[in-house]
Amino acid sequence: MTPGEKVKQEMQAFRVALPDLLRDHPGQWVVFIDGKVVDFYVDEESAYGAAIRAFGPHAGFVIAQVAGEKPQPVSARKNSTITA
Repeated sequence: MTPGEKVKQEMQAFRVALPDLLRDHPGQWVVFIDGKVVDFYVDEESAYGAAIRAFGPHAGFVIAQVAGEKPQPVSARKNSTITA
């Protein structure tokens, strides 16, 4: 599976989890990989830095804000978004 395919798969899992995440973590940023939440952060930069340090730039993780609107995930490459 390519990193892009992995990101799309993780984004689908994130969207399934989103209603539960909204209840306890609205507005926070989440790192999501292997279908699970890694941790929550107050801003995108903190989440991105932690994900890069933990998994490297090509792991296929998702960073997204826990928000009711359609989230815009941040891919493993900074300033790049994936639409799923």
